[in-house]
Amino acid sequence: MLLGFLIFALVSENYTLSINPFSLSFIDAGIGGAPVPAPGLNFELKTKGSLSLNFEVNLLLIIPVEAEIGIREYLEKELEFQGAYLYQGVSAGWILFPTKFSPSIVLTTGYKSIKKSGFTMDYFLGVKVFYTKGEEWGLISINSFFAIMPAIGLYLGHSW
Repeated sequence: MLLGFLIFALVSENYTLSINPFSLSFIDAGIGGAPVPAPGLNFELKTKGSLSLNFEVNLLLIIPVEAEIGIREYLEKELEFQGAYLYQGVSAGWILFPTKFSPSIVLTTGYKSIKKSGFTMDYFLGVKVFYTKGEEWGLISINSFFAIMPAIGLYLGHSW
């Protein structure tokens, strides 16, 4: 799927490739979730008007642990493919518990800045809501579990 997006990017005019080096994922450490580094590789493709399509894969070393797809809406109409934005997306992976599928909804706001050289900085802040069923977290066994976590990050990359 990522390969398809990258091929599509090669024939597109406006896109961004970036990395979120500070992204974290969570693994089951036996006594609860433990944070581990899982950098996010991000691809954003400009579509019509002020919207863009966003795709991200988070990697634990070289193993994909989460995939996310969403839509950004840029709020500053005079800036094209940059400025303040709202983002809504869905993701799936092995975030809190690596042995189970864990879907989530992501809502963020951010600001993307592109320099003349193409260097791109994109920082964001929001929430991520996870759902798992029938999981154990440490000594607690629960039938349904919702977790609200902050979604904070900084993408560094290049825009074309």
